[in-house]
Amino acid sequence: MMSLIPLLITIIIVIAFVALVGRIMKRTINKGGRSIYSKRVRWLVGGYIALLLIGMGVEALLPVKALSEEYIVDREELDQESIDLYTAATEGKIAEQDRSFIRKDWNLNYEGEKLNIASQNDEYLETQIIVERKQDNDGKIEALFYSTRSIVNNMDITEKIHPPGLDLADNILTVSNPIKVQLKYHQFQNVFSINQFTGEDTLFDNNTSYHGQSILYIRIPNNLELIHDENLNIYYVD
Repeated sequence: MMSLIPLLITIIIVIAFVALVGRIMKRTINKGGRSIYSKRVRWLVGGYIALLLIGMGVEALLPVKALSEEYIVDREELDQESIDLYTAATEGKIAEQDRSFIRKDWNLNYEGEKLNIASQNDEYLETQIIVERKQDNDGKIEALFYSTRSIVNNMDITEKIHPPGLDLADNILTVSNPIKVQLKYHQFQNVFSINQFTGEDTLFDNNTSYHGQSILYIRIPNNLELIHDENLNIYYVD
């Protein structure tokens, strides 16, 4: 309700100004015998004021904004999350990170001494792969997909993001890119005639996005030799 007070005050000022200008214009123009211009001005400004009033009525009927304060996040906070996760992964301390960042995990049995790792159809992998060699030879490959928060227009869409694919067949571990996410959403927005007085941001002002850090962390037996193409971006933990 408080946001309507500046708009109401503005409308009152505009009405008073139009009434004053209308009187002045009518007197001046009548001397020349062309009072029709005064009527045109009144119709024009009167129509604009009517549009403002209609806009106020429509705004009152719109649903409550879906975006609440809990969705609004600090960009620096998101950056720090991504940096902390990547640093912990490259230092072999990823287990110390918040487990809520784990989106999917795999446990694969493998007794071979060599393993080829490749991307599906030799495509570029968008997910960073980090490999840690375990202390023992337990015949198990452990993989975890980590992802920090992703934001679109201040909405947290992290749960919508799919993990990469991971498939072990014979002596080849194939990694595929995640399924693309398609988002469709609607946003009610005040028309310009309202926003120019309330000072609210437009849809384009809020059209921001942030893609979080994604890591596929793979732990392999100590004696396993991992073979991969040079086009794969794989980082080995010391």
